[in-house]
Formats: sequence, structure tokens, C-alpha cells
Amino acid sequence: MVGPWLALTSLPAGALAWLLLVRSRRLDLAPGSRLAIGLVPVGLAVTGIVLGPWTAIALGVVGALLAAPPLISAGWHLSERRRPPFALEVVRLRAADGTAVSAYHHAGEKPDALVIAHSLGGSSHRASLLNLADRCRVLADPILLDLRGHGGSGGAIDGREWMDVAAAAEMARSLGYQRVHLVGLSIGAMASSRYVSEGGDAASLTLISPPGTRGRLDQIIPFYDTWVGRVATRLQGGVIASSTPSSVGDLRPAEETVAACARRPVLLIGCADDFLFDGADLRSVYEAARPPKRLVILEGWRHGPFIVDRHPGLVIREVRRVLRRGGAGGERADSDS
Repeated sequence: MVGPWLALTSLPAGALAWLLLVRSRRLDLAPGSRLAIGLVPVGLAVTGIVLGPWTAIALGVVGALLAAPPLISAGWHLSERRRPPFALEVVRLRAADGTAVSAYHHAGEKPDALVIAHSLGGSSHRASLLNLADRCRVLADPILLDLRGHGGSGGAIDGREWMDVAAAAEMARSLGYQRVHLVGLSIGAMASSRYVSEGGDAASLTLISPPGTRGRLDQIIPFYDTWVGRVATRLQGGVIASSTPSSVGDLRPAEETVAACARRPVLLIGCADDFLFDGADLRSVYEAARPPKRLVILEGWRHGPFIVDRHPGLVIREVRRVLRRGGAGGERADSDS
């Protein structure tokens, strides 16, 4: 009887361990995290074999339930990650609070740089973001940023992601770029806007699905501070788990910070029925922004990177337009509201 149960438990466990130990390298998980995750199914299988077939079945069911969320998340994330279609160099930065930050820079010898900050649980190597960077690098050299707690960066999500944007912008200026443009998605949009409000300089600001109002932010953040919310979001993109709840006080919605980008082109893109921050949030940010500004509200429920996935051509056109308005490519357009 041992043989069949051994095959039943060890083979799936081995396959799962291989997936998490080997394939998850593309998720940018730290080696220790990959080892810990990969040993869980192996440990369940061995324990089940030692204690008997029924225990093996019970532990197998428990293991499957535990493994399903990370497998789904890892599978989704692997499916959306792509190799950059252009040359990128890895740059190691350090934010003002000491957090280690990774960025990916394309040196195309343009006078302008474009810093792209992804969404919560997202990835700087998402296929649609790489496509956006590729299509915009005719105007500005892209810098794809891993926010703290994501990818190759250290730390954890703590409301100070704007310092990561600041580190990338400072790096761009140290490399001699004349202007730095910002594109942020969801939490990356909030971080980009906050960076400007803290005195940072940006030639243009594009916010996609920005967390707009304090009321809506206060409703959503408590979910992410629960155990379920933290696990669900931090399993994506190699996000580092943190047992410390985020401080709502450290998070400032775009409505409170976007006015600081006065006299710089501001582009706002979102969906009317966004499941997190809908059209009402977007309009609040638009009203708070100062000219020149542009608002694009699309039909549907998509949020952040899913908008770029669904409407790549539109987003690329709009971002390239605001880059030109901010001086990229030597084509500064007239200001309007």
C-alpha cells in the first residue's frame, strides 16, 4: 500500500516544489522565500506517508487548500511577466529612509527620463508596462521602478512609497536627464503625486486609477491590513509579507497632493466603474489638479494595470501626448484645461 500512496502524495508535492523553487525565480522572490514555500508541500507529503494513507489524504487536502492561492497568484504573475523588448540595466538605489530599491533603466541618450511606478502587488516587468515603456522611449528613457516590498526591492508596503519614486527621480537627474516624467498606477500613482507634493520636481504627471479621496482610501486600507488582505496582495509579484499594518496616516490620496503639480501637465486615466476607485474618485482628483490637465474616463470596471492591458493603444497615445506637453522630444504644446 505504501507505493500507491507514495506516488499519490510525493509526485504532486514534487511538482509543486519544483514550480515554486525553480519557476518562481521569475517572480523575484528571495532564495530563502522560495526554499520555505517549496518545502511546505514536500513536508506535508512526507508527514502523510509516515503517519499513514488517511493522514496523507487529509494533509494533501490541507496542502492543496494552502497551495491554491499562491499557485493561482504565481501562475497569473508568471503569465503576465515578459522579458523587456529593449536593453535594461539593473540599478540599486536607496530611499531616504534607508530602504533598498531596485530600478531598471534603459539608457537611450534622451534628454528626458520616464519613471514608471507599478500598482500594489504588481510588477515593473508586466507585459503591458514594458510595451508602454517601449513605445514611449522614443521621447524619454524609461526607468521601471520596483516599489518597496516588491520584486527586487527591500522593505514592505508602509505608505512611504513616494520615497522610492524620489530615489528614482534623483538617480535620473544624477545621470544628467534634463526632465523627469512620472507615470504611476494605483498605489504608484499615489506615490508619484505625493513625491511632487513633498517638493519633488516632475515635468509631467500621469496618474492611472489613482486612490483619489480620503473617504474611499479609509474604506479600502483596512481590508489590506487584515491577515487575508496582506496574504492575498503580498503573494503577487514577490511582494514581501509584513505583519505591521499600514498606517492610513502615511497615505495621502491624490486629491490632497495633485495640486502641487501646478503648471506641469497632469493626465488622469481611469474607469467609470473601477472596482476600487471609480469615476467619482477620478473627478475629485481632476478638480483638485491645476491646469494644464486632462481627464480620460473609460467605460468598465478595470483598475490600474488592467486598464493598460485592455486599452494599450489609447494609454500609449495619451502618455506620449502628455510627455510632449511636458517638453519630451522637444515638442512643448500649449497649455489648456
